[in-house]
Amino acid sequence: MSLRQQLSIKPWVAQRGIAVDASGFVGSTPRVTLWVFLCVASVLFGLFIAAYFIRMAYADWQPVPVPALLWLNTVILIGSSMALQW
Repeated sequence: MSLRQQLSIKPWVAQRGIAVDASGFVGSTPRVTLWVFLCVASVLFGLFIAAYFIRMAYADWQPVPVPALLWLNTVILIGSSMALQW
């Protein structure tokens, strides 16, 4: 390309045709961000579950006691869910 051709280029003038992304990436930024977040959250949750089961295998594992308040909270949660669906 000669100097004259380079100087005569007007990049501010709209070109005709469809702009194509050369990277070949198809997808919107919010959608990709959501998928990345879901993958990270899933991996983190899976690692917590794996650590819990690995920790249970140790000889000094103490089972976690279930307090009575847990059952009361469960009944309240189920009752409120049923009331909202009804």
